[in-house]
Amino acid sequence: MKHKQWNILSNEIVFELAEKNMKYDEALLENLAPNQTIERFYIWKQPGITFSYKQECPLKMHHLDASKRITGGGIVFHSPGDIVFSITGWKNDPNYPVKMKEKLQKISSRVSLAIQNTGVRIDSESKLSSKDMDYCQTYPTPFEISINGQKVLGLTIRQFRLKWLIQGVIHTKPTHISLREFTQSQIKSNLDEKAILLNILNYSK
Repeated sequence: MKHKQWNILSNEIVFELAEKNMKYDEALLENLAPNQTIERFYIWKQPGITFSYKQECPLKMHHLDASKRITGGGIVFHSPGDIVFSITGWKNDPNYPVKMKEKLQKISSRVSLAIQNTGVRIDSESKLSSKDMDYCQTYPTPFEISINGQKVLGLTIRQFRLKWLIQGVIHTKPTHISLREFTQSQIKSNLDEKAILLNILNYSK
């Protein structure tokens, strides 16, 4: 239920370059107004990668469109057509649970419902065949969503003193050819990103 004294803003602004998209999320966090939540959902434009603030871009990927995130997690491969999002809020945001894990579970459930409303069946449990903590695609979490054994939802959160930031990706398209030589597990999904995005934005909070 949306609290009347709390303003939830939708934002669909998108940039061509990974760094501009990540810097924009940082700006949203830095300039967040009191009693405000910003939910930014957009469709990724070109092949690229993002990586955790705890990592550096691997040398073999320096030629790719790449950017550091201010959240954690592993390396994320972004293909054109993927849905990428960020949710920025205050620690006392009444629309989100206090605990970080519960925030992520709320978003995971929202994405799961949006995907299923397009007629796609998701796996009842994770079926990751390999685990590599450097890569989001094989980075196991209790909030991931998989379809036909492939992880299609990646989520990460970082809690600051008064605010928090969730960043995520829904892999709706096959891994772009320019990224395939680097992926630990090629993403082969071919979901309707516009339908999923519409369902997410219309989903009752």
